[in-house]
Amino acid sequence: METEVRYTYADYRRLPDDERWQLIRGKLVREPAPTPPHQFVCLEVARALMDAAEPSPSEAQHEGSPPRVAGPQVEVYSLEHRAGVVLTSPIDVVLSEEDVLQPDVIFISRQREDIITSESINGAPDLVVEILSPSTEARDRGVKMELYAAHGVREYWIVDPACTTVEVYRARPADAAGRPAEAAGPAAKAESTSREEPGSLEPVLALHAVYRPGQILATPLIPGLALNPGRLFRRYL
Repeated sequence: METEVRYTYADYRRLPDDERWQLIRGKLVREPAPTPPHQFVCLEVARALMDAAEPSPSEAQHEGSPPRVAGPQVEVYSLEHRAGVVLTSPIDVVLSEEDVLQPDVIFISRQREDIITSESINGAPDLVVEILSPSTEARDRGVKMELYAAHGVREYWIVDPACTTVEVYRARPADAAGRPAEAAGPAAKAESTSREEPGSLEPVLALHAVYRPGQILATPLIPGLALNPGRLFRRYL
């Protein structure tokens, strides 16, 4: 019986730079190049997040700040008022020695920017966004969502260009059956608590809401964000 080969981050780093791969539970998965429509949506997501997370000094001043003059102090002011950093693929998000993913868009809060290194993101971003395509949908909804939840992603968006929707999932503790505790009911929660030590169950990403064009998507991770999903698909349709 042949032994299954399992790869590590060290193996992953030896792959050619001109090829796009992910390392998922010790298996190397080659990714096709994204299509232009996919990239249109990806860039719109990143732009919307950056507008809210990294406001310019002029935008931040509307919040009641005192007047500022041009110069280094303007840059300092902008850095102090940003919620965090927005990055786009290709970028390695190292969740473990056997799990290295490349989400389409990520947000990392200012308080956790120490996970950003010169080579990769070492740990779970606060927010991960994946744009669905036929070749990636099963992974985005399956194993990748499981890995994001297990490693501490706080919020996960699945952007579906075909349906023009944004599904928002948020981290929740799980009961013994792997369901979100809040959806399991009081009896199930009580039973789970009695059988398990606190923190012994992996969290899950539970569906919070599905947003469509004309609605407003907000998140506690980026207080300034008020996103109409229709903006994301204007160049896709």
